[in-house]
Amino acid sequence: MKLAPQFLGIFTVGWLSLFSPKTLLRCCVVVAFALALVNCAQKGPSRNAQEARTQVIEEFTNGKTRLTCETTCFIAWSSASKKIKALHDNKLWEDLSLEVIQIGYASDLTYFYLGRAAAGMGHAEAAKNYYRLGLSQTQHCDGWLSSCDGFEFPHELRAQMANLSNNKKPAKDTPPRTEPVPLVVSKAVPPPTPAKTGTGFFVNGSGFLVTNWHVVENATHISVTNFQQKKYTAQLVAKDPACDLAVLKLSARTKHWLPIQPASSVVRKGTEVLTVGFPRVDLQGSESKVTTGIVSSLTGAINDPQSFQISVPVQPGNSGGPLVTHDGAVIGVISSKLNAGRLSPTEVLPENVNYAVKSSCLVSLLRTLPSKNHFDIKKGAKVKASKKSKSKKADKEFKTPDLTAKVEKAIGWVVSTGD
Repeated sequence: MKLAPQFLGIFTVGWLSLFSPKTLLRCCVVVAFALALVNCAQKGPSRNAQEARTQVIEEFTNGKTRLTCETTCFIAWSSASKKIKALHDNKLWEDLSLEVIQIGYASDLTYFYLGRAAAGMGHAEAAKNYYRLGLSQTQHCDGWLSSCDGFEFPHELRAQMANLSNNKKPAKDTPPRTEPVPLVVSKAVPPPTPAKTGTGFFVNGSGFLVTNWHVVENATHISVTNFQQKKYTAQLVAKDPACDLAVLKLSARTKHWLPIQPASSVVRKGTEVLTVGFPRVDLQGSESKVTTGIVSSLTGAINDPQSFQISVPVQPGNSGGPLVTHDGAVIGVISSKLNAGRLSPTEVLPENVNYAVKSSCLVSLLRTLPSKNHFDIKKGAKVKASKKSKSKKADKEFKTPDLTAKVEKAIGWVVSTGD
């Protein structure tokens, strides 16, 4: 049942007439005071949060921000790293700076992000200051979990500092001119993005080659040089960032490739393995290098089920190389290493703690490609040769020199460059 507006008005006036004017005045004062308190309670925290944000940004743009958390903040940084990289790639500079400052992890990569954010917001001197702090850091990103986000340090820090030094001040900082200013087309070319290098290996005769995703991420040009020193251009055809894997396609065919063990669950702790790759070509030369070791653990860093921990010594440039057992099958892809920069000065660095993505991840990625592409995936479940096997060729075990010769013919040196 609905009441007519006239009836409601009469009812309200009649109800109010029951109170004296003084009582009504007191009630109005109390209600107004209560509303004012509620309004302050709602605006207070928001205003305080905004003031705190403004203060943080002001300190940041003046180059005074310092990151003080070291090893204890690494897990928080790892959890937020994808979000932070996305903020950087989308040039959301203020949000990027606030995210990095909130975590507080101190490393060359985190100060690099602060420098990029400051430069993007037009504060060149603050950016230089953060780049200098990045160069002085003892915490380095080129190691455990390969968390450099595709950048090469310290080269990238120095390149950004040089770029800022070469740039002229913005026009808004110069005094206004009354005479017309002629239009000049600048011929200056920005410094190229540093090349990233790694290792890859062929998985069939049609020119399909596997490497790490972080080796080719954001690349506009990828080249692969094989064991005969022939250089080819490669195209990215598949990727799995979660497993840090990428599949490239070369126009040339090959007679040398490696079979893949699809069942990582059959790999046993203590299995002898080796890898062949191209670590630090700038220092060690272009000849491939072989290193051997064992599977130390069936899980990777922080119990990662998609990786093996291995004792095989690896260095920057080994990324994307095959982890091979003595029957010639690939059981993993070299991905990262443990770095002393991840530990506090009082902690002892374990030796030869490195990681490889399991081949089961690779097989899942290869199966996303068109069915016309055939790959050499082992059908046998056992990693080690079986005496009862009918296929002697499949179960043949190689001596280390023979296995090395076989693997190095199936790998390539991968170089990627961006804009």
